[in-house]
Amino acid sequence: MEQYRIVAAKPKGATNHCNSSFKIFKWEIDPDDNVKKWMSKGWQTINQVSVLLQAGHEVRTGHVSAGKMNSGDAVELELRIVHNGTKFKISQMPDK
Repeated sequence: MEQYRIVAAKPKGATNHCNSSFKIFKWEIDPDDNVKKWMSKGWQTINQVSVLLQAGHEVRTGHVSAGKMNSGDAVELELRIVHNGTKFKISQMPDK
């Protein structure tokens, strides 16, 4: 299992408050000095984050301060309906 940290998030656009891009770091060996450290993987989509979670990797929030990674809570994904006024709410659907 590999370790990943999400340190930043961007929304789809000015009118969409849902985050769709996430800046990811991975704990891995730096090829320049052969030392294990947090390496930036750039901006990833929510689909890419989903793939990491499905593969069983550890994905947590994080914050880089003074060159050190401070790890936060575990990340999970959930399904939601776009509009609140829908007729068929996921939470009220039968489980059969």
